[in-house]
Parts: sequence; C-alpha cells; structure tokens
Amino acid sequence: MNLSCLVVTTVLLLVKSLLVQSVFVPWSKNKNDTDGLSISKTLLDLTKKYPHLKTNKELQHLKNMTRQISLDERCFDSDQGPLSFSFHISHPYASFAYDLKSFHVRGMFPSLLGDTLDYCCQGGADKVKFARLWNKPLDAEDHFLSDNANDYDFTFPIHAPAGTQSFRDHPFIPLVHVPSVVFLAYDGNERTTKTHAIATTILKAWPIMVFILLTATFSGIIIWFLDHRQNPQEFPQSFMKGVWEGFWWALVTMTTVGYGDRSPKSTLGRVFCILWIITGLVIISIFIAMVTASLAATTHPHFPIHGSLIGVVNGSEEYKLGVMMNADMKIFSKIFDITGALLKSEIDGAFVDSFTITSHLDLIRDHPIRIERTIEHPVVYGMVLAGNSSRMAECARRYVENYPRRVFQRIADHLKPLKNPSDSISQEVKAAEGLFYEEGAFKMIVYCGVAILGVLIIAGLLYEFLAKKYLQPKRLRQENNYQNVELVKQTSTDGHTASSTEGDLEELLQDYKTFHDTWVEKCKRLHGKPYGC
Repeated sequence: MNLSCLVVTTVLLLVKSLLVQSVFVPWSKNKNDTDGLSISKTLLDLTKKYPHLKTNKELQHLKNMTRQISLDERCFDSDQGPLSFSFHISHPYASFAYDLKSFHVRGMFPSLLGDTLDYCCQGGADKVKFARLWNKPLDAEDHFLSDNANDYDFTFPIHAPAGTQSFRDHPFIPLVHVPSVVFLAYDGNERTTKTHAIATTILKAWPIMVFILLTATFSGIIIWFLDHRQNPQEFPQSFMKGVWEGFWWALVTMTTVGYGDRSPKSTLGRVFCILWIITGLVIISIFIAMVTASLAATTHPHFPIHGSLIGVVNGSEEYKLGVMMNADMKIFSKIFDITGALLKSEIDGAFVDSFTITSHLDLIRDHPIRIERTIEHPVVYGMVLAGNSSRMAECARRYVENYPRRVFQRIADHLKPLKNPSDSISQEVKAAEGLFYEEGAFKMIVYCGVAILGVLIIAGLLYEFLAKKYLQPKRLRQENNYQNVELVKQTSTDGHTASSTEGDLEELLQDYKTFHDTWVEKCKRLHGKPYGC
C-alpha cells in the first residue's frame, strides 16, 4: 500500500513538473525538423521559365495523376499519391538552392507547407514529388484562370486582402501577415543644396526686410519729433541728421542690441520706446522664424510620395499602395532592378514590404540607400490550394489556428532584425552637421573668404613694415624741421620783445595815471556826499 502511494505521488509530481514546464517554457524548433522541401532536379518544371526545355516522362506522368485524382484523395486516402506545389521566388517567402541531385526550396512557405502536410496528410511532406517555378508573381496568379489550374496542389506566395478565404474560386490559406511597407530613398539625392535653399528663403523674404527698414525709418521720425527738443545732443534739431540718428536708434533697439549711445529723455519718447521695443521684437521674430523654418526643412526634408516616381516589383501589393497614394509607379521584375534604378536616380523612391527588406539588408548597408519611413499597410500572404480540396483546406486552417506559435516561429526563423545603418545617428543631427560645410557653394564662399582675409592681413603687415621703415622717419624729419623753424621764430620774437618792454611799461603807467586823475575829478563833483571821495 505504501509502495503504491509512493508511486502515485511520484507520478503526480512528474506530471505537475511537466505541466509547469509546458506553461512557462516556450516552444522551440526541434532539431530534427526539416526546413523547406526538396525534390529531384528532374522533377522541377521550368518549361515556363525556360521554354526550350522539354518535360520528362516521369514529370508528365505525375502531372497526369494530379489531374485525375483530387488533392483530398491523394492526401487522406492514399499513402503513395504524389503531391506538388508551385512558387515564384520572393525572399524570404520562397527561394531555392540546388546541389548535384536535388532542388531545395527554402523560406517561410516551404517550411509552413511541410509542417502542414505532416499534420494533415498520410506520409506528410515526403509525398511532395514535383514542383513548378513561376517567372513572376503574376504568372502564379494567372495560372488559376487557365485550364490547368489544378495541375499543382499548392501555390505560394499569393497576397490577398485580410480575411480572404478564397482566391479565384480556390481555397486560400492566409499564413503570413506583414504589418507595414518600408519606403526606400537614395541617401543624398537632394534636388537643391542646403545653402541654395537658405539663400532662396532669405531672398524670398525681401518684403519683410523692406518692411523692417520702413518701420525703423517711421519709428526714427517719431522719436526725433518727440525727443529732439529735450535731447538735442543725441537727436539734433536738423531734420535729416535727427531722423538718421532716430533710424539708427530704432534699428538697434528692435534687434535687441541696445548700444545705449542713443536713448530718449522725454516722457513721451520713453513711452514710445516701450511700444517700439515690443513691436520690434515681433517683427524681428517673424523674420527669424522664416529663416529657422528654412533651416529645419533643409535638415529634415519632407519627401512627398504623391507625384514622385516610385519603383515596385511587378504584381506586388506595394503597387496598389503607391497607386492609392497618387504616386507615379514604375514596375520592375525584381528588387535588385529597383535598387539599381534608385542608385542611378532613375526613380525617386521604392516600396518594399518590411519582411522582404530583411532579406536584402546588404542593399542598404553597402549602398547609399536609407529607409525614409515606414508606412502602416498590412499585407497578407498565403497559399492557394487546387480545386476539390475542401478537406485539406479545413485541415490547414485548423493547423494554423491550433498551432499559432509554431507558425510564428517558422516565420521568425526567416526574418532578420531590420536595422537602418544610419539609425545610430539622427538624420536631423547628421543633416545639421553637414548643413553648410559639406556643400560646394559654401566651401567656395569659405575658401574665398579665407583667401581675402589672408591678403588683407599680409597687406596690413606689409604696410606696417613699410611705414616703420620709410614713412615714420620721413614724418619725424618733417616734425623736427617744423620745430626748428618755430624755435627760430620764437628766438627772434623774444629779442624784439626785450627791447620794447621798457617803452610798453612807461605807456602803461601813463595810461593808469590818466585814468586815476579822471576818476578823482569825478569823485570831487559829488559835493561832499557821504559816499563821496
């Protein structure tokens, strides 16, 4: 009894432990899982892509069996019935490699198809015997309109609107949901230089510059009228001189420089000064805001999609997005053609879904291509089944619903982190740092300025050297000669003065005696009054 209780307790503990682990340990791919599907080289149908090739007898026999027996019968009722698929190359959804014997089809959809067949069909993915490679996405979609629509059991990747259950009267199984589309742009494809944009903005702002000068002149007239009577030293009585000083004061005040060399003294003048300071700040702020807006727009230009020439892959969902955004669309057969045209500036930008770009990270790492922005535009990719396959379609949907984590992991295994090479440095900061000095126009201005400054400095030093050596000694000689002449004149004047000093003194004494006698005579005429002499 005790032994049986011990066994039961041990089993319960093991079950509890496994249950806890199943709750907290995430699912991971088994090492024995196969990634994708492999078929014999002789059983890959390339007649559409290479018409000169002839279909071998074995491949033709398998295709005849597919036409005669439905997918449901070959999947559920037969262990030997061959299965097939068709695909077009679209990284990371489907691609292939090959060796001496086999083609290996890899990507999200071959992996998901293998898991689905292992879940639904007897014999699993090993029943897949032949495949078809389409030249482009439209070929894969259009073959469902032909008489041979049921030649292949599964076709992928096919995009369709969210919630779609059928594609051209065939079952559609949505498997991959792409959340967004990335907009690629050539890093450095600027239509105008930053220096040119700023200069153009300032030139276009000439009305406000004229307005600044007019208001400053008007303010100068008013301050002269209010203050010239009490403050003639700073605002002269002359109208022209006074208004000029008033214009100087108004311009310095409105730019908040405030040298202080001119300031109103009257009460009305100071009241007007307060009003002018506030008005001047507003006017100057408007002008500064226009230039600042130009700088901000130059460092982070807005790329308008509408009207721009955008490249997309033929038959992709991105083409529809571009048309809806009023862009001028250009179609390419593959993404490498798009990036080549982008580097040659043949197009303005490109639309690529955010999963596809992860398989082409070398394009934005090794070339001047940047991810301009991400556009939220969900895209659904799935696989389309042949007709008369309702049981297989139901089983596939059941697998997707019951094992979402496995489906997601298969998708994640074929994705890479999307890292823009320029993300480590802000595009605004990068553009601001190169706002001037990376452009030819500004470099030319700087070089010319440095050259002129160097010439002026050399000319100044040369003038100072020549002045000390030639001009200063000559000036000193002229000054010495002038001093000698003045000394001679002074000496001659002093001799003449010494001889005439005595006569002048006698004349001065005689004038004083005459004045004294006249004054005394006038005093006597006062007839002995108290204040008389």
